[in-house]
Amino acid sequence: MILFLASVPLELKGLLKHCDKLRREHLPVQWAMSGIFRGKPMIAVANGAGPLRAYAAVGGPDLEMVLNLGLCGALDPALKIGDVVAATEVGGEPSLAPSSSPHCARGALVTADHVVRSAQEKRSLRLLGGLAVDMEARGARKRAKELGVPFYAVKCVSDLAEEELHCDFNRALRDDGRIDTVRLAMDALKRPFTCLPELLRLGKRAALCSEKLGEFVASCEF
Repeated sequence: MILFLASVPLELKGLLKHCDKLRREHLPVQWAMSGIFRGKPMIAVANGAGPLRAYAAVGGPDLEMVLNLGLCGALDPALKIGDVVAATEVGGEPSLAPSSSPHCARGALVTADHVVRSAQEKRSLRLLGGLAVDMEARGARKRAKELGVPFYAVKCVSDLAEEELHCDFNRALRDDGRIDTVRLAMDALKRPFTCLPELLRLGKRAALCSEKLGEFVASCEF
């Protein structure tokens, strides 16, 4: 069984286009769907944002591989929107990368327990050697290591290294790792000329990244 793990179903939407016999599953996670990927059984799981949510979602019978997919923020200014990042290191620990793949950036992935919004914080994380920052890989990798299962993290850039995020996603982040969309929208209405365009822009980027991730994984050898 291959486990594809993300924080929200949207991050897995592009991948699911390359899977067959899809079926919704009722598991102790927020969202799950089973199917066939390259002739092998797989399960795609979304369980909210944050390393603890990712840790809790890794498991299952006959687990062969864990692949954490999702969005990331660039720490390297050379990265562009839609660039794919294959982690070779997660939280200071080695991580497997595809043995062959289309072009991508390869390097260290930093996992934060909050949305990194400021360019200043991104620069600080870059000084620690990070190529990009996400919110799940460290937790998923830790659990995969405990289970003795190969772990991969493949992310796609949704915000740039020098880009400031004006919307306060952290205020809207609930304990279950979901975004309170009502609260986010209400906060955005207080700054409609900056936050509303940002939300629309990030939504389009998320959809693009999902497609990029699906195409990339479908072309990889692990």
